[in-house]
Amino acid sequence: MFIHVKRDPKESFERMLSRFKKLLQRSHKVVIAKEQSRHNKKPTKRYVRQAAIMREYYRSEKKKKQFY
Repeated sequence: MFIHVKRDPKESFERMLSRFKKLLQRSHKVVIAKEQSRHNKKPTKRYVRQAAIMREYYRSEKKKKQFY
């Protein structure tokens, strides 16, 4: 769960920090934490139906204009 980086005796702090950042990026922990920090409500049935109706409408309009 945690990412640990030990500093070698001859290693600079900047090099250790860049190694830590690379490990953190590879683990995807930052991405997961950002996703979990925001709570998104599930769409209601009414919203899903309305979105489907509008999607079909826009698709039909686009198809009508396709050959002009």
